[in-house]
Amino acid sequence: MSIRTYRKRVFFPAALYLACSGIWAGIFSSYGEDGTDTTWEENQAKVVQICNENAKRHQDNPDLFVRPGLIADRKAREVRIYSEATGIGKHDIAEFFLIDRTSGHAYESVAVSFAKPSDIHNALVFIGMKPGRPVNTAKADFWPKGERVLMTFARYNNKAAKPVRAEQLIVYDETDRVMPLGGLVFVGSYRTNYPANSKTQSYAADVIEPQSIASIYNEPSTLLDVPRREPQHDIYKQRLINPEYLFKKGTLLEVVLKPEYEPPRKRVVDVSLHARKTTTQASALAEIEFTLSNADIKQVGNFEHVLKKLRALTESGHDPFVTLHFDPKLSIKTISEICKVLETIDSENGIRIEAPLPEHLYYKAFLPDENMRGRAKRISQPWELRIAAADNAHKITMTQINQKWPDDGIWPVVTTEDIPVASPEAFKKELSARGPGLSVIFVFADPLITYEQVLAYIAPVHKAYPIVYVYQGAPIADQNETTDQSIKTE
Repeated sequence: MSIRTYRKRVFFPAALYLACSGIWAGIFSSYGEDGTDTTWEENQAKVVQICNENAKRHQDNPDLFVRPGLIADRKAREVRIYSEATGIGKHDIAEFFLIDRTSGHAYESVAVSFAKPSDIHNALVFIGMKPGRPVNTAKADFWPKGERVLMTFARYNNKAAKPVRAEQLIVYDETDRVMPLGGLVFVGSYRTNYPANSKTQSYAADVIEPQSIASIYNEPSTLLDVPRREPQHDIYKQRLINPEYLFKKGTLLEVVLKPEYEPPRKRVVDVSLHARKTTTQASALAEIEFTLSNADIKQVGNFEHVLKKLRALTESGHDPFVTLHFDPKLSIKTISEICKVLETIDSENGIRIEAPLPEHLYYKAFLPDENMRGRAKRISQPWELRIAAADNAHKITMTQINQKWPDDGIWPVVTTEDIPVASPEAFKKELSARGPGLSVIFVFADPLITYEQVLAYIAPVHKAYPIVYVYQGAPIADQNETTDQSIKTE
């Protein structure tokens, strides 16, 4: 576990030569459980020397970008980062390829960097890359988004040692299979007020643990992320150090970043997918017109046509990031059918579905867990909204479910209260009066209820109740539940 120490923030333009090693020494901090790693001072002195020489030699070269611990070459399109191996051993748990030197996570990282994360970010921008967007589950941004870089590790000044791709350093616990060579996504860390009362913003990876430069899971504050959905809780203890590639603790390393593609080729392609009802009859998938479009693409046709186009994009090395536009006139049955297909290709080797449009639902809202339809199987109870067709109108019922856990029983006593709601405003008012409860709403709607009829009730409360699932049909009552007769259920 590293010891955090104060370091002076130094801005180092390429034209500025710092001859005094003492200035550099003030920037670098030691790591290790006792902060007295015997090789650290040697490596620190070596990196100071390298960077000073680079600064002096290249001070008039506009195609080189020099910062403490790194040098970037715009013509070669590479960033070279000087780092030190942590020495974590074979089959040790790994969560990071590279972290900042002041991070407390050296025990689970391949190496620590002499260069600050923000300087590495700026170096990648210098060679022509643009940051994308990190994972943010609160905003339904479940995919790391951005162009990719190829990361290699090599012992410093050892020409006999072939650089190793970062992915080759990691094996999967279940199969001992090496991580796929997919590169890393330049998501770019966010900026934040740090400390919280600060009036200026800092680069999150510089100041907020784990101070990740390159993460092996979807770390929200990292600079570089894996190109797949891998939340930390899903892969913890499943990514281990490959015993075939071990760096002794204290080994000075050169970590090189190079863009995956040469310009103007790009991996990320933003597209919109519109699903529009073309008849006045009951919605069916065959009656839906689909349009896939952006500034360069316009594919109109049935579902098969747009899926074929999306497949062609992925097969040509693109990551299509798809924003969905569902016609409000579509039934929830039809939208559910569309979403079932999209879920099968919302994957590392397929498309990446973006966050929903404002006040709309994430597509997986239409793919609820059927095990949760029954109230008896839920650990806690959401709000329920029942939308049922009745004589050319709709019967809308809100249900509040209360659980009481008896001292002498295993299962809770469930009591339900059904409240008729005449309008979206009435629903919002009842939630306000009875809430907050869980910030979750289960909608149970007849299959031919339209999306706009669901949104009419959900959109006004969606901010306060962001988790929504839409079931077709009715909930399954608990056989032991009772209905509160004080509530009139018309």
